[in-house]
Amino acid sequence: IAGTLLHTLQGHTELVRGVAALTLPDGTPLLLSGSNDKTVRVWTLPENVRQALNVAARAKEEELNNECSFFFVDAAFLRAHDPATPLPVFQELRKLGVLREVVVRFRDVVRGVHCTDTLIVSHRWEEKGMPDPQGVQLRVIKEELDARPEIVRVWIDWCCMPQGERSGPDKAEFKRMLPRINMLYLGCSVLLIVDNTYATRFWTQFEAWLAMRKCTASGLGPAKEGEERFVLRCIHLAKDKYQGMQLRDMWQEATADQAYEILSSPDVMVTNQSDKEIQLTKLKPLNQKVQGAFAEMAREVAGLRAEAERLEAEASRLRADADVIEAMAAGLTKPSTKEPQAASGSI
Repeated sequence: IAGTLLHTLQGHTELVRGVAALTLPDGTPLLLSGSNDKTVRVWTLPENVRQALNVAARAKEEELNNECSFFFVDAAFLRAHDPATPLPVFQELRKLGVLREVVVRFRDVVRGVHCTDTLIVSHRWEEKGMPDPQGVQLRVIKEELDARPEIVRVWIDWCCMPQGERSGPDKAEFKRMLPRINMLYLGCSVLLIVDNTYATRFWTQFEAWLAMRKCTASGLGPAKEGEERFVLRCIHLAKDKYQGMQLRDMWQEATADQAYEILSSPDVMVTNQSDKEIQLTKLKPLNQKVQGAFAEMAREVAGLRAEAERLEAEASRLRADADVIEAMAAGLTKPSTKEPQAASGSI
């Protein structure tokens, strides 16, 4: 949450010389501050600040675990929504209770765990503050959902990340998810909604390149025919044989280095330059990150196989011991075959 003003604490009359944080046994966070006004003050934090700090702590934990929790729209809600009515924004959908929070792990991304039931939408905002004013994009989304009943959740930036005037906690949530969005386009089914200006924007081109990748033990490679996770649909004046083909030609065979070179060009436009900078810093290491995930899984598989072999050997030994004990028990209980001797002597 660096750079975000959450709250101003007022009370000291001179320069503040030190600040410390502590947590009470009941979990309540406090701040202590000392000033040249010769006072030490104890501050209880407002609820919105507590929430934002909790989100920031959660983001650090997710970074360590190589995962991120995202919000998704219930596919059933989108299937039923009237395209003549603009889709509600994230904050409204949260109140309606149709958002579902799901933890996405990078190891599941490279394995394609979410490709069957999760759809990610790549689209250009047609107006500032309203990405789809005429409902054209929503109609395309609904058509795709009707064709794929197995899809249970959908991610659309407008619906799944806090927008507009954000509260302190919402700002923290936005910053938590933004750097990790690449996981969604790399590990789920993707719907590319392409118009005439789709190929001029940073986000849409980056999303298209990610959607056309396949994760392998060697890193990121192009998804061949039959392996593709994306569906490309043209709207308005765009045509598949022109804009669609151009997009495929540009990105399907592009390496990470080539993607970086193209996307870092100044004529690839983005609304917030910081978004571009954040994602570009993650692009080149992405190849190594995928390789590392496969290597880690290979080590786990090797460990599991070794453990299975050890357990099988132990089971064989126990079976052999059981056979010996069974044989010994059979010998002890075997009836005698000798005839009883007659008594000798006279009466």
